[in-house]
Amino acid sequence: MSQSPSMWQPGEPVPGMDNGGLSMKAFFTYSGTAPVSPTSINIEFRSNKGEHRYNRTLTITADDERFDLGDMTLTPKLGAVLTLTATLSPDAFRRIAGALKVKIEIGNDGFTLTGQQLANLSALAMLTSR
Repeated sequence: MSQSPSMWQPGEPVPGMDNGGLSMKAFFTYSGTAPVSPTSINIEFRSNKGEHRYNRTLTITADDERFDLGDMTLTPKLGAVLTLTATLSPDAFRRIAGALKVKIEIGNDGFTLTGQQLANLSALAMLTSR
């Protein structure tokens, strides 16, 4: 399986969070060498905040549409870093990526994506409709 380009690389701080506290990437996998339309999109967060082990509910608000995605899958890593993953349908991902304003909430933490981050999300979404 190959992976598509990520929205962010792990370890890059997400605006609105303290440095090193949370990073995010979005990706999908496919067989072969050329991207094909995926059946799902993964959004992965890496966190060094212990509270995310127990409070990992993901809510994304894209313009006026709210996506209550429930508890993300937790994959503990060595050390203090947690990996949290949510899976979205390509349609939901494209609706989020096409929004003018996107707010992400994990438990009690929240942040709004910047224009550049929305552009990155939109570029990845374009690959999902091949």
